Amino acid sequence: MKISRIFITILVLVLGRSVGALSQTRTAAPPPCTKNVVRVLLAQVGVIPVPPNQATPMSTYYIRDVRIVDPWSFLRFNSKDEELEHAIAGLKGKPLNAAEVNKVFKLVVDRRLADSMFSYATINLENCSGNQVDVVFKLFSVQIPPVSASTFEFHQLQNDQPAVFANTEDHPKFRIVPTAGFDEPKKLFAGATVLGNFPGARGPVDAVAFEALGPTSLRSGSATAGGSFNSETRIISNAEWEAQYDYSALATDRGTVNTGRVVFQANATTRPLKGVVLRFGTQLEGGNQQTEFSPSELAPNTLASSGYSAAKFYAGLSMAQRHHALKASYGIEFGSVGESLHGDWRKHLGDIADEFWFRIGNHRRVEIEQQLTAGTIKVLHTIPAGSLFFGGNREEPFIQGDSWTIRGNPVIRSLPANRFYRTRDSAGAQRFVSYNSTIAITTWRKPLIPTELSSDQDFKDAKDFALGSATDTLMFFYASEDKNFELARKVLPVIAKKLQVLRDAVSTTPSPDACINLIDSAAINVDGAINNHPEIAWGFVDELIPGGGSALGNVVSVCKEGTKEPSVIQAADDLGVSVTDFEAAYNLIDQNAALKKAENDMSYVRRTLDTIIEDVNISSVSPLLVFDVARITPKSSDPFSGTRYGVGVGLRFALVDTIQLSGGYAVNVHRRPGEPSGAFFFSLTNRSLFKF
Repeated sequence: MKISRIFITILVLVLGRSVGALSQTRTAAPPPCTKNVVRVLLAQVGVIPVPPNQATPMSTYYIRDVRIVDPWSFLRFNSKDEELEHAIAGLKGKPLNAAEVNKVFKLVVDRRLADSMFSYATINLENCSGNQVDVVFKLFSVQIPPVSASTFEFHQLQNDQPAVFANTEDHPKFRIVPTAGFDEPKKLFAGATVLGNFPGARGPVDAVAFEALGPTSLRSGSATAGGSFNSETRIISNAEWEAQYDYSALATDRGTVNTGRVVFQANATTRPLKGVVLRFGTQLEGGNQQTEFSPSELAPNTLASSGYSAAKFYAGLSMAQRHHALKASYGIEFGSVGESLHGDWRKHLGDIADEFWFRIGNHRRVEIEQQLTAGTIKVLHTIPAGSLFFGGNREEPFIQGDSWTIRGNPVIRSLPANRFYRTRDSAGAQRFVSYNSTIAITTWRKPLIPTELSSDQDFKDAKDFALGSATDTLMFFYASEDKNFELARKVLPVIAKKLQVLRDAVSTTPSPDACINLIDSAAINVDGAINNHPEIAWGFVDELIPGGGSALGNVVSVCKEGTKEPSVIQAADDLGVSVTDFEAAYNLIDQNAALKKAENDMSYVRRTLDTIIEDVNISSVSPLLVFDVARITPKSSDPFSGTRYGVGVGLRFALVDTIQLSGGYAVNVHRRPGEPSGAFFFSLTNRSLFKF
């Protein structure tokens, strides 16, 4: 079951409602815009109760302006809703009329808050002066999958793309995502990715992507098709597959490393277990690798160019708490020269990333990011040079895709990309270890959620109520998976027949209307419990147990009360036997266990929602401090071996979901002959600018 099937039924909290039209224009001048006048106007629009002694309408006020205050509005700068815009424009300059305002308000809610796990909407009247006021519709909504909130990558989305992890972004079929970067010496590269998403597609493919990047230090292109499965309530909550063809040309100081390959990848993610998500997957690939290294620059068992094939397997765990995120991954690669997998080399990779942050003020924080990566290659026969380790200030992934990243090379920001590779034996390292740390301090920011909204008590109450409702709904789902619930449902077809027998018996004898009404009501709920999926059937079953509106026990007692008809008594007693079996099975359902599961899942959602409200900025500037250390082997006493260090500073600017710019300079401490004194690091990601 997809997350939407669980949470779409959670109510949308709308505080405005229609309370009738205001009176028409009076000859008397409107009273001054005091706080009490605004309260009366809000009451007449339906936002708050009518204040005492103000039962009659006041003089007419006119609408000066109408606007929507929505934290996610920056995502909609290129998507127009002509009907909504026309409705809003139609209010301007008109008398303040409750029915008309609420009609537009309902349209705003329908268009902006559909299918949200938590939604909040209200009407404000602002800038009241003379006989004019501004109508302001305030909105907020999120849709957060519990399992995703437990992953390391999810925390990164909190900072860079909060609308993605809150699932509030518009979902066009296609969008273009530009990207850019900088590499030494003074080489810019840029490109774009065209992403196609088709959620709910009937076939196995629900996403495609085409990417091109160039033109100098890094040239690459790819075409990808993939699909996914999501179920927030199963052991395997998410599974993805992807098929890709890609080409890349990575520049070194001795030429380029060219790779063309076909890749198939599949991975799966489990539900959170005490806050920890487990992940595992495989990737099969084959193609060609070509380099411009001469034989003298390579070890005897290393080929400058050749075809190859490889099988990769990887597993790991991830967790994300309120102020801490951690992931650990391990991958192994079995590679061969040529088309068949006959075992020419084995590659092992371990990657641990940790991020910790703490507040130093309102929406300001210090972030400490650390990553430790190590790799080793065992060459059994031969290996293409392109499969060895090449390091520098650009990360190369061990696997494809961005939902789970495993670093596959030594990263050190004080050396240009692919310049850290020389060892005693050859170009390209067989072993490495690298450590990177970054400290970012938010100095300037604009909060995503306005303070007047986040501090509003009605908003806080609405949030708590919605989360409580979501927890109850999820609890019902887990309870419906209990084997005893299915045993209870198996009794219902027999109960349906016995209800009909009782209905036939009372229809031929004088019987109270209460008996007949209860039989008919119970029959409807029995039918609903039999013919719907378990999670939906739960609501019908809940009506049939003691305390429910159509409790079967009440049917038996009410229909027997005051009658001496043997046929009615016999039918009621016969029904009572099955009702006892039904209630016995229902009482064995472990609802406490179901509630604990629901509360566990919703704890991630609650934490993430609090982070959106209290921490996330729509834009921010953060100075950076960086420190890197990396080592490659085989080692020797030659000038190219040993450990490299990088120390630097930089600046990070983020405009969430639109642009992220990071740049700086890292000094190459204790540099070797021929190496630069340091390197600039720069990255620009500019996502979703063009949607169609």
